[in-house]
Amino acid sequence: MAILLVLPIFQSCDTGKSVVLSEEYVNIRVGENHTATVHVNFIFTETENFTGTLLAFPKSEWFAMKGFTATWNDKKLSHETVTAPEGKYFSIGEETCSSLYTFRVPPGSAQKSVHTISYSYTMPYVDFSKEYEAEGRYLEYILRTGSLWHGRVSKLKVTVTTERPRACDKILILNGSFEGKCTNPNTWVFEGKDIELNRNIRLIIR
Repeated sequence: MAILLVLPIFQSCDTGKSVVLSEEYVNIRVGENHTATVHVNFIFTETENFTGTLLAFPKSEWFAMKGFTATWNDKKLSHETVTAPEGKYFSIGEETCSSLYTFRVPPGSAQKSVHTISYSYTMPYVDFSKEYEAEGRYLEYILRTGSLWHGRVSKLKVTVTTERPRACDKILILNGSFEGKCTNPNTWVFEGKDIELNRNIRLIIR
């Protein structure tokens, strides 16, 4: 597998400090039509002196992402899709992908900055009978790309809410996923503090 690009951590040009991903909050709402709507808030610190940089968000190999938007401190960011040549892949942290969104973050002025990402996708039907004796709709959110940021994340919360009654009982956690739990019949949550982003969210909703 040919690796085309590795994206760097960005730094403050004046102080040389690495910008820190301090907190991440992921909210995924699953509709009865199997559409997953994703909204993510990233809280960064040490952003007061950096001069801006190009960031990227990987596109999934499992499904088409629709309505992608990104903001930085409430300012909407323009983005474009970049696709690797055939036989090559982009590398972001421990993840590889054949296509990604890129967008430029403006220069910083505050010590803390809020970055948001939103998109939706139709959850694909998968048959993992051999591996898990299960089949159903596949839900994924990539967290491991956050390993590029300096240090561990002080707080991470992922919330999956379903419109279908009592769907939480039908959630299967796949290998390579953080282990969450049902907090009510329609809500699955993973929370962690001082956490290393070394896993993703990978679920089947049966």
